Amino acid sequence: MDREKLISKLNWFFNLELNQVDLYTSQSKHSHDPYVKIAFERIAYIEQQHVDNIADKIKELGGKPGKIGWHRYWAVLPAQFCLQLGFPTCSGQIS
Repeated sequence: MDREKLISKLNWFFNLELNQVDLYTSQSKHSHDPYVKIAFERIAYIEQQHVDNIADKIKELGGKPGKIGWHRYWAVLPAQFCLQLGFPTCSGQIS
């Protein structure tokens, strides 16, 4: 795999992990159970470590970690997954 393609794939994973941090942080803030709140905070911390590790690797390869729009995710999702989500195709195009 060439360097640019690798950076692109790492950026995709970087964004997945970033979304996980956002998700678990949000869940923590909205939880009324103190133990669940702590669990979500811990999971968010672990996911943030993944974000940091992937960002470091992207920079090491000469790239720049950054957010990508959801339309970019559709281009790489397997067709079967798209059908399960109720989309006829994951062409990367937004209609």
